[in-house]
Amino acid sequence: MVRRPNNWSLWLLLIPFVATLVPPFYNRVNPTIGGLPFFDWYLLVWVVVTAAILTTVYTLRRPRSGPGENRTGQA
Repeated sequence: MVRRPNNWSLWLLLIPFVATLVPPFYNRVNPTIGGLPFFDWYLLVWVVVTAAILTTVYTLRRPRSGPGENRTGQA
């Protein structure tokens, strides 16, 4: 039996979109980390977080075959 992909996992894709949608929220200089202003490192952190979220959504949406089935879903 092939497991159906989770449609609810697509809602996770809204997290990075909303977090970077409103620039006035993160358009500032302080606090700085390693000489990088907040604006730069905030967006850099979201690049990594977005990659993790995309990996999670891909993993949850990928159809998985059960025991005895090959990748085409045939026994």
